[in-house]
Amino acid sequence: MSSTEVEKFRKKMGFKKPWIGVDLDGVLAKAEPMTFSYDEIGAPIPPMVRRVRRWMNKGYRVKIFTARVEGGHDAILTVVLWLWRNGLGGLEITNIKDSGMVELWDDLAVNVPINSGKPKDYYKNWRARRS
Repeated sequence: MSSTEVEKFRKKMGFKKPWIGVDLDGVLAKAEPMTFSYDEIGAPIPPMVRRVRRWMNKGYRVKIFTARVEGGHDAILTVVLWLWRNGLGGLEITNIKDSGMVELWDDLAVNVPINSGKPKDYYKNWRARRS
């Protein structure tokens, strides 16, 4: 199926406008899981910041996909300020996947090929591997 056919199908089905989800902690910003706090975000990870800026410059819709939304208004404000300080201001912030999401860049996601039920490559979730 060509990308034009996929886009026509998405429109016909009423899917939302396509967007790319990018996790904040551990993907866009350095993460120290044992010292996590809602009011501090790690240093930017340059290759990912450059990638997101390229997408923005090409007009792609990018959303920051982060569980920090659960921390409330102050936690979201911390993310907004971090994004502006790192040249990514104006991006939407969410923790909700919808029909518009076409990609997710995340350090915890496990890639499962369609209709297989099996992980594609090694993944680090040791509890899931045991079952």
